[in-house]
Amino acid sequence: MKIRILSLSGYSDPEIQKLVGTVCEADIQQGGGCFVNTRNLSNTPKVYLYTNEYEIIEDGNDIEGDKEQEKVSRHQLALESGIKIGESIRKLGIRKFGTGATRNTDQNKPDYEGFLSPLVIERYGEYMNKHRYQSDKKLRDSDNWQKGFGKEHFKVCMKSLWRHFLDLWTLHRGNKGRETIDEAICGILFNAMAYYHQLLLDRKQDNDN
Repeated sequence: MKIRILSLSGYSDPEIQKLVGTVCEADIQQGGGCFVNTRNLSNTPKVYLYTNEYEIIEDGNDIEGDKEQEKVSRHQLALESGIKIGESIRKLGIRKFGTGATRNTDQNKPDYEGFLSPLVIERYGEYMNKHRYQSDKKLRDSDNWQKGFGKEHFKVCMKSLWRHFLDLWTLHRGNKGRETIDEAICGILFNAMAYYHQLLLDRKQDNDN
């Protein structure tokens, strides 16, 4: 069977990573992954690799299973694993690193490192630290806001969020606002987080009761 390699996330060798996108012979396994044979490719490492991320390009001939099993085609084997020809797949499996260490794949796990921006987080932290100082010059705890703003918590957050949004909108239109664009954006983030934090807490409490 011929497949196109979509990813080789379990291998750190740059030469092996160059094989991503190439078409080569492979044997589909019952679990959905496949062993890739690169020995017939020119100018590539001559190795056997394992990947869960590939696209089937061409069906192969029949292969022979255990003595107790009847012969089944590679195509049938692929279909049993939920794979269709021409369909990109990523099956749960094991990541193997060049050091010999193994880990489960990160498929379907939140990628916070990719979802969030360190630049935004850093600037937001500076904004929050700046506003820790109360009018009496006392320093409140960094998580003081998580205590909530009383019975009108959501109303307080929404009204403040709108004021910051209005500043952002005004500045976006090229006009002068009450505050800088950084302050406006961070204010929006803070009120959205405070609003959502309390919403999730209330929802959790309702589910626990």
